[in-house]
Amino acid sequence: MEIKDYRDKIDNIDKNIGALLNERLNVCREIGKLKKDRNIPVTDEEREKTVIGRVCESGDCRENREAIRNIYKAIFDETKKIQQKEN
Repeated sequence: MEIKDYRDKIDNIDKNIGALLNERLNVCREIGKLKKDRNIPVTDEEREKTVIGRVCESGDCRENREAIRNIYKAIFDETKKIQQKEN
């Protein structure tokens, strides 16, 4: 394979990631509304730990464990910003 072939593959993956992130953020926005209505704090550290643990266990991510953890922390940070706007 050539670099272009790999980049084409990454472009396709990125398209899917973008769509999934958008869907995830929309769901998180709805959760933020429920949290506001029920007076529940935006941050749930136990939930964050559970999600990261489940994601890392669901596939072979030994080589990428730290990177995946950092990416999810960034996702959680953005999610909390969205949910705080709802509150």
